Order: sequence, then structure tokens, then C-alpha cells
Amino acid sequence: MAELLELEALAAGLGITPADFIRRRTFGYSLPRRPDAQEALLKTVSVLAATGNNLNQLARHAHAGRLPHADRLAVVLDEIEAQQERIFLMLDRFDDSRGHEARPQL
Repeated sequence: MAELLELEALAAGLGITPADFIRRRTFGYSLPRRPDAQEALLKTVSVLAATGNNLNQLARHAHAGRLPHADRLAVVLDEIEAQQERIFLMLDRFDDSRGHEARPQL
């Protein structure tokens, strides 16, 4: 009975039926993303886009020989690496198949 309740809870959390959950797990089909995972992914993409824009601006200034606030560059890179780690931790929560070996390094 406990397994049935757990199965029903897992399936409901994904917005599918218990039968569909079993079918997908049995035959190796992907499970739909959890709604909270989708929201977190959208927020992450937004943060990454803003970070990418900032990095592009810094690169443009560096190539032009006028990098503003060069003394802050190490601090900014440390912040980016910390954000990368937070993103990986969040992704690990939503995808148990991801391993730490899949993480790229900056």
C-alpha cells in the first residue's frame, strides 16, 4: 500500500497517471519535467542570458583595450563560478541521472 501511495504521488507531481509513470520508467521513456523544475529552468535561463550579455560587454571592452574596472574582474569571475555551482546543484535536484562528472569547468 505504501508503494502505491508513493507511485501515485510521484505521478501526480509530474502531471501524469500512475500507469503512464510505470510505462515510461519500464521502457526508458523520459518523464515530463516537474512544473517547479520548468519554472526554475526559465529563471536560470534568464540569469544566464543576463550574465552572457555582461560577459560580452566585458569582452568587447577588453578587445578594444579599455577594460573598465580590471581590478574587479577576478571578483566577477568568482561570482560567475559560484552562480554556476548553484545552477548545477539546482539541476541535480531535478535530474537524478546527472552526475557531477557531467559538469563542465570554466
